[in-house]
Amino acid sequence: MNLASSGYLHVYRRGLVCFLHFTAMMRQIMALFDEYQSKENAKHVLRAMNENARQGFWNGAPPPIGYRIVAAEQRGSKTKKKLEIDPLHADTVRLIYRLFLEDDGNSGPLGVKAITCHLNERRGGAMTLRTGRGSAGGTYRYYTCSTKARQGKTGCEGRIFPMDKLDDLIASHLEERLLRPDRLKTILANLLDRREERTERRREHLAELNRRITETDQRLNRLYDAIEAGLAMDCGLRAAAIGGITYALWRSA
Repeated sequence: MNLASSGYLHVYRRGLVCFLHFTAMMRQIMALFDEYQSKENAKHVLRAMNENARQGFWNGAPPPIGYRIVAAEQRGSKTKKKLEIDPLHADTVRLIYRLFLEDDGNSGPLGVKAITCHLNERRGGAMTLRTGRGSAGGTYRYYTCSTKARQGKTGCEGRIFPMDKLDDLIASHLEERLLRPDRLKTILANLLDRREERTERRREHLAELNRRITETDQRLNRLYDAIEAGLAMDCGLRAAAIGGITYALWRSA
């Protein structure tokens, strides 16, 4: 007895066609659900950011010039942050507004381009590394103004610093300003808080995955019980069952 004459092949083809149509429909349904969920997430995130800003807290991103980000208060495992004036750059911001509203002492109020040129001239050129040979034939390294290196003394009078001496001065300054015990304590505390937040998010994610796996196992067990009990399934019911299992496994992945 062959499959074609017995009708099994026809039943198999009909079931396969039904299943393919159903899986295509399921993909479209899942795409719609994903799009809806994405829009819902965006709406909730925007609402939370607006509320956070309304309370006077910073939502993130690099701060504007003249400000710095500081911790404001602790709410559970989350640290709320706000902006405060940065003394290191506050004078530059005040100068920009003064140049725009008043003048630089030589002319009237300046535009954006003129203010930029004024600040660049005040800042000066960066230092660049050069090498040379002494009278004894040894090689030495030094820092000099990059503008002077390109244009000579007409571009900048410049100064020359031995590399070792300047490196030691910078390292000592950074050690005194950045590596103070109180500052290191604050940095390490912030790192530990971030690590705890990531651990908590990972724990919540794993709990959600385990919940989905449990639901999928329960659905599969109910389906197995129904099949063992001899439940008759037509083409549509069989396709729905397979599609439901496929969807459940996909969501739990």
